[in-house]
Amino acid sequence: MTNKAGGVAAVDRALTILDTFKDNDGNELSLANLAAETGFYKSTILRLLVSLENFGYIRQLENGRYKLGHTLSRLGGMYQASFHLEEFIKPRLEAIVNQCNESASFLVRQNDHQQVLFRCDTSQRVRDHLRVGDQIPLSEGGASVKIIKQYENFAAGSLKPADFCAFSFGERNPEMAGIAAPVFDGNTGFIGAISVTGPLFRVNKKTSKEFAAILTSEAIKLSLKLGASRKIFKDFKLDKIIDQ
Repeated sequence: MTNKAGGVAAVDRALTILDTFKDNDGNELSLANLAAETGFYKSTILRLLVSLENFGYIRQLENGRYKLGHTLSRLGGMYQASFHLEEFIKPRLEAIVNQCNESASFLVRQNDHQQVLFRCDTSQRVRDHLRVGDQIPLSEGGASVKIIKQYENFAAGSLKPADFCAFSFGERNPEMAGIAAPVFDGNTGFIGAISVTGPLFRVNKKTSKEFAAILTSEAIKLSLKLGASRKIFKDFKLDKIIDQ
């Protein structure tokens, strides 16, 4: 993780302890677990735990182990109340369009359809003409449908770079192609598919590798912004992706 210069070391260490619970799906952890995960001395962790417990960020259980406290739930409620998904997704769609010069969309499942929740169009005249709010039957197929079906029941685990993206060449529209990747958050897991689409003469097997790399990077950056655990991306070169 890249940190800005000038931070307070004790605060950084305390937040690192809290992140350890996030990376372990919020499960209770022992002092030994925390020391192993953070690399901090146990005496340092104990001092920080006292402060975190005083403010309700951590609570100690009767068995001596530690769990996240009630304050985080309250802050989470406040965050959700002011949370706008568009603020996170639109910049990533714009980044995809700037890099690929093709249209980008974010789609979610709605019963037996997929719905375009957000969209950013390329300036090129020849493109697909999806609009925000459009609903497309899952039965029509396409790259984003493949992603939805593959990841909608995703259980905590690690993702593999080789099958992170799905491809569609002329399946839903014989003149169009698409590449899609999954997006995750810190609460529900998989939330939708992010995709890039364009005509087959521009989005084809020759350009798909480059576009897939861009899409993978943007999908991971978006997922991390939305609170997804870094652990599910442990097989990816995260430091390189985050620094882009």
